[in-house]
Amino acid sequence: MSNEHISDIPLPDDNHFQLLPINRIVTGVTSRDDADAMVQAAIDAGLSIDHIGVLHGQEAEDFLDLDGSRHGFITKMVRRYQHLEGPEQHLIDQAKAVLANDHFLIALHTDGDEALTRTVFEAISPFAERTIYYCGRFSITYLKIGKDYNHESEYEASLTS
Repeated sequence: MSNEHISDIPLPDDNHFQLLPINRIVTGVTSRDDADAMVQAAIDAGLSIDHIGVLHGQEAEDFLDLDGSRHGFITKMVRRYQHLEGPEQHLIDQAKAVLANDHFLIALHTDGDEALTRTVFEAISPFAERTIYYCGRFSITYLKIGKDYNHESEYEASLTS
C-alpha cells in the first residue's frame, strides 16, 4: 500500500462473480482526497483496513462485472434481473456511474455487526455527498439519501412521496 494515499487498497485477487456487497456499507466519492478521508474515518471508527474496499477505474469495473458479461450467460441473467427495479437496480446503476465518471466506490465490510455498522456510518456520513447504502444478506437499505448520478430529481422525489 502506498504511503501517499491511504485509499490505495488493492482489489482482492479473486475472479469470482460479485453478486452484491453483502454486509457492507457502500457509497461513492468524487476524489482521491475524499476517498482518503472516508477510509481514515472508517479506520478511526474501528474498521480494520482489510475490511475496506476502494474501487476505481477499469480494473474495478472488470472486477465488479456490473453487466455480468465477464462471467457467462447465467451471471448476465442475474444482472438483468437485478436491473428490473428497486434498490438493487439503483445500487448497480450508481456503482456504474461512479466508476464511469472516474470516481471512487467505497465498500466497508462490517460483518453484519449492527453497532459497528452504525458507528462506521456515523463516521463516514459527513464525507459522503452520494447515497450511502447498507447491503445486508437479503436486503439493501438506504442509510443516507444523497446526490444521484441518474435522474436525480425523479429518484429523490419518489423517495419522499
